[in-house]
Amino acid sequence: MKSPRTRFHRLLPALALFLAACSPVAGVADELQPVTLRVTRNSKAVLGRPVGFTNSQVLMLRRDGRMLLYDLDDVDKVDKIANHFTPYTSLKLQDHYRKLFGDRYEVTRTAHYVVVHPRGMREQWAEPFETLYNRFTHYFAVRGYTLRQTEFPMVVVVFNTRGEFNRVADKDGLGNPNSFGGYYSPTSNWIVTCHEANRGGHGNWESNETLIHEALHQYAFNTGIHQRWAPTPKWCAEGLASMFEVRGVNNSTRYTNARDRRHTLYLRYLQQVVEEREFSGVLRSLVASDRLHDQNMLLAYATSWGLAWYLSETQPLEFNRYLQRIAARDRLSPYTSSDRLADFARSFGNDFSLLESHFLDYVKQSR
Repeated sequence: MKSPRTRFHRLLPALALFLAACSPVAGVADELQPVTLRVTRNSKAVLGRPVGFTNSQVLMLRRDGRMLLYDLDDVDKVDKIANHFTPYTSLKLQDHYRKLFGDRYEVTRTAHYVVVHPRGMREQWAEPFETLYNRFTHYFAVRGYTLRQTEFPMVVVVFNTRGEFNRVADKDGLGNPNSFGGYYSPTSNWIVTCHEANRGGHGNWESNETLIHEALHQYAFNTGIHQRWAPTPKWCAEGLASMFEVRGVNNSTRYTNARDRRHTLYLRYLQQVVEEREFSGVLRSLVASDRLHDQNMLLAYATSWGLAWYLSETQPLEFNRYLQRIAARDRLSPYTSSDRLADFARSFGNDFSLLESHFLDYVKQSR
């Protein structure tokens, strides 16, 4: 094992180069210079843009949008290649994925996506994601949310079989992939799904809750609603995505009734929990940490949806400011319970008993 002193001196060359390359953009505290670096580790070189670093680690974005976290102790060499960073175009990605996936798959480009899908299924897979993108943008824009242009083409990979999907999900560290039909990975910036698991959703995407949920995750992490390189409270990310599972949110221009914005399953479950008087302290626990998602998944998801729905319906401006605040957090920094509670209190106050009372009244009245 290397001594702390040896390790420190081993880090110095790479750290000095990163410090020089990662100086902040003038006037923008949370942005680093968009330079292109070549990082060499184990004789393999990767080009990318630094987006965050500590004294021991650096977070890089490749030109295809994938995130890579390096321990500086493992880095052999760092070279600055350019004073700018240019992501791959959708045409470049299309060509890359055609070679990667072979003749069994087509790769379709739309305005915002590059979609890998089984041959002959452009209308079933590529076009619906673009439709969802436009619906998401309409919902957030008319409510005054702060959005930014996507930096990278967003990638969707639709495998033909469950077996292919499961192998990739296993590599991404997801347990029991047979239990779900798709996921979004902030690391790769991909949505991954399979045709075999979603046959019933084709032609009726308003009922394909899983893919709408994952599409909202990808959209939110690429338009500045969430930040990919700092922890986002799970209640916030999952609550917002769960909101869009219902037609009155993901297709708000067509379905305008308040009833259409309610998630029937989660609302009924919350009403049952309220009637059984088993809700005390849940909101504070959910905001303070992600532990409830491990302890009681149904309660966590239902309450995450309920809190996001309640705040977006009753305090939309404050909810937007809250999302901006947590999306602007320091990169690679931990998000402690006290910091999570403090950020929430700045927008909604710190009286959780009062918030819980108002929230439960809203749930009870929404029958």
